[in-house]
Amino acid sequence: MTDTVKKDLVGSCVKAREKAAACRMEIVDDWIAVRAKYNPDIAEAMATPDDKAKLKAVALEEFEKDGSGPLEPRVEACTQLANHVPAKMLDSIRAFEACTSRSTCDDYRKCVIPAFEKIEIARTGASPSR
Repeated sequence: MTDTVKKDLVGSCVKAREKAAACRMEIVDDWIAVRAKYNPDIAEAMATPDDKAKLKAVALEEFEKDGSGPLEPRVEACTQLANHVPAKMLDSIRAFEACTSRSTCDDYRKCVIPAFEKIEIARTGASPSR
């Protein structure tokens, strides 16, 4: 991967984290559902309504932490991610990051959740766990 591609990925990642933080209430339930679909540990962690509520609270906190506050921690985290992105995931990641241009959180959710699911499939190589 070229330095230009990595730089673009970092910038897109930062924007994606900021958009996810801004739209966290609209995306959190679908986001968790996708994670659980491809990760049996997360599916198990949502066994009861109380467990699901706790997981949702953690996810909301992570969206907020990862997408707001000082810019430098986001750039650092996104740089670390960009350094480890396999080439096979670039198209899925670009589709995911293109969703940040959506003007409303509902439009963003409709775009980003299917894109996120493609990333989860590419990342895990798994079929749905449920």
